[in-house]
Amino acid sequence: MGWREITYCEPGQDRHYAGSQTELNERQQALLTQLPIRTAITLAEYQEQFAAAVSERQARQDLSALVEAGLLGLEGRGPASRYVRMR
Repeated sequence: MGWREITYCEPGQDRHYAGSQTELNERQQALLTQLPIRTAITLAEYQEQFAAAVSERQARQDLSALVEAGLLGLEGRGPASRYVRMR
């Protein structure tokens, strides 16, 4: 699997994975806008603050996509997992 470059733009601009048709959703955009670099968030915190209207599964998929893109790092396993803003 090769590296995937991410284009991260300021609020209001188009945000997408460079070379791909996959876009960051509004929840992901809000998280990246508000979470400082090197700060961690749990799945429960993400759901409470950014994804209250979606299922836990969808919230987990949001975070996993950001980990895959290199924007978040994953620390821990299971309920103790924390997602850390990398850039």
